[in-house]
Amino acid sequence: KADLGDVDGGELSSDMTRLSLDEGESYNEPVWPKPRGWESSSIKQISKHFHCQAYARDRVKPLPTLQDWRLFQSKYKEFVDETHTFDDPAPPTMGYTLNGGPPLFYAKRSPYGRGRGLFASRDIKKGELTHDG
Repeated sequence: KADLGDVDGGELSSDMTRLSLDEGESYNEPVWPKPRGWESSSIKQISKHFHCQAYARDRVKPLPTLQDWRLFQSKYKEFVDETHTFDDPAPPTMGYTLNGGPPLFYAKRSPYGRGRGLFASRDIKKGELTHDG
């Protein structure tokens, strides 16, 4: 099995919590180092290596930026479906449209210290479709 020892004594380092690339970095360069033997690692081993549980519980991590979303979209096209188009008129940082209307919700930091969340951008009627994918 792969050697997936802890990084920095099991704590997240500051550059492991970022999503965006610094100026001069390429999307083709990994932000995090791959563990040795990652090709034969289980999801659980990779999750431990990258401290996914600690990251998921982090209530101060930033929301993805437009640059982050562009990276996600380019990697989706690269690895999943090169023909897919991201043609929503709303930028991904503002939610997404449904049936041609404005986004029904948006992401922001909770004013109550609970981290990030989705918030309705208008009143939503009982039974109204809010997501179709």
